Amino acid sequence: MYGDIKRYKMLIIIPLAILFLSMYLFMCLEDVKKDIDLTGGMQIMILMEKDVNAKEIENILKEYEVKVRVAKSFEKTTVFIQYTKNVTAEEIVEKIRKYGYEVLDYSTQQISPALAKEFYKQMINAIIIAFIFMSIVVFFIFREILPSFYVIFTIAIDIFEAFVFSQFFGIPLSIASIAGFLLLIGYSVDANILLTARVLKSENGIKENLEKAFKTGITMAITTITALLVIVIISSSSVLKQIASVLLIGLVLDIINTWFINGVVLRWWVERKK
Repeated sequence: MYGDIKRYKMLIIIPLAILFLSMYLFMCLEDVKKDIDLTGGMQIMILMEKDVNAKEIENILKEYEVKVRVAKSFEKTTVFIQYTKNVTAEEIVEKIRKYGYEVLDYSTQQISPALAKEFYKQMINAIIIAFIFMSIVVFFIFREILPSFYVIFTIAIDIFEAFVFSQFFGIPLSIASIAGFLLLIGYSVDANILLTARVLKSENGIKENLEKAFKTGITMAITTITALLVIVIISSSSVLKQIASVLLIGLVLDIINTWFINGVVLRWWVERKK
């Protein structure tokens, strides 16, 4: 993959195309989709046995101005209904039942807008602080400005693209998804440090070092992605699903960005330095 000098430089086109697509999708976002944890309000969580279409439920409850999200597990479906109008959970559940939907169980959740706003600030600050400390550690490990910058730049792209595509696929920003972004920072650091350390600190040829690092990194990524897919498909926990979904999107993008951006520019930098 990194053999021919002209061919390996062309690899950077793929992640750049995805980055430009992400920027376009970001500009098309009308508003950031947030969960009730970060907006406040009332939410009903309804457990159903059969598959449910979110649009159908929204049409049934359109007089209440609700937002509906559906989380499917291996056996059951959980419907999240967020609302602000003066209506009780019992009224909403009863109306759903009238249209032939079997409700197995339901619960309600209420968060004040002020508390939700404070949650949002704290979560964003947590990501910023984590990113700053990660950058300091990377500079301390390599003590080279450009290789450290390549690592930090790649991780920043991972987070940005994961956020955009998670919004595109309907995954709301929540405490759970922000936890997923924090975990993604940690995983991206591992992959990029593996790549950079192998290239900078080994005495073998650059091509061989890159190929060995690529095999190790891809093996790690595939095993993690497989585990996350199992969680997304089987788990009935909405929190686990959101964390796993964000990580799944982020890891797929991290494979492309780490090996097609950082790998390419790192090899170019080492060859120029020699």
